[in-house]
Amino acid sequence: MLPSQAVLAAISEQSLPKITRDDPLDASGPYRIAPEQLVKKPEPRRSKPPSAARETYWQMMNAGFRRLRGLNEFAYLISLPFVLMMFIAVLFQLRPLALVGAAGVIALNIGRFWITGFYLVVLPFRDGPLQGVLFFIPPFTFYYLYKHWKRMKKATLRFLSPAIPIACVVGAFVIFPFLRSGEVPEGASIQQRIGTERQALDRDMRKTVDDLSKSKSVQEAKGSVRRGLNKATQAVNEQVDKIGSERSSDTDAPE
Repeated sequence: MLPSQAVLAAISEQSLPKITRDDPLDASGPYRIAPEQLVKKPEPRRSKPPSAARETYWQMMNAGFRRLRGLNEFAYLISLPFVLMMFIAVLFQLRPLALVGAAGVIALNIGRFWITGFYLVVLPFRDGPLQGVLFFIPPFTFYYLYKHWKRMKKATLRFLSPAIPIACVVGAFVIFPFLRSGEVPEGASIQQRIGTERQALDRDMRKTVDDLSKSKSVQEAKGSVRRGLNKATQAVNEQVDKIGSERSSDTDAPE
């Protein structure tokens, strides 16, 4: 450690009262430093309260966003029974029931696409009408996404979420042989298989929807769904009885 070269001036008894009587803000005397608490700090700027028109605008926008989120969640809940139909149809190889479930899942999730897409587009209007209009101009679009990505990320993921059940339904009709339309040629690539099955699925679902639009067809569809569920229940009961009989035979077998 190097020795200090600083030299302090000596203080006599005569100069000590003078030092104590010095002005605290006067730095001319020996060893005088202005205290930080005596330095005046600038007062923080106070933001003006929003106007009544702006408050009304925010309330209207927030109410609209809540309705859109509620519609999206409602459509998701309604699609769950159709997803259950798809599981039962795949489990017990029931193609008519699978078509009904696929039609419900795809139709409701396409509706969710429109709802969440509209939510994503109007979200910048929360910051003001001018900001919402500028969002449609590409340079300002990328700048807004960069600046408010945390907020826009949730809306973007919500917009892309309906694609997952739709892709699962199309994949099920491509993977499982009993759900295929039988129109795929031999040696077709995966892209050709997906395209062919998608077209066949679209045609079959349109036919199913057209049949359901008629009262007689509705009764027939209900009967078909009821018969399919009864068949599935009967198959489950047979499997349970078979497992129970095997366990009883193993228990009664001599050691």
